[in-house]
Amino acid sequence: MLSVGPQELAVFGVVLLFLIIFGSDKFSSTARNVGQILGGTKHTVEEAKADVIPEEVKEAKDTIKDLKTDALHGTERDKQRRKL
Repeated sequence: MLSVGPQELAVFGVVLLFLIIFGSDKFSSTARNVGQILGGTKHTVEEAKADVIPEEVKEAKDTIKDLKTDALHGTERDKQRRKL
């Protein structure tokens, strides 16, 4: 059985309304323009993520590395104490 949710119905309704109002000629060119705008927006967001995220990731990796080093040194010290 076909399951259609409210979001699918809303998108279908908007497309159908747009097609009725503007016709098929303007629909194709406008749809192309909207696609280009969305693609440009996505590209801009990806560039912004690339600028911001690597700094945070580097800081997180450094913190994890420091924690690992502290944990390993603590384990080594415990082993040495047990031997004594």
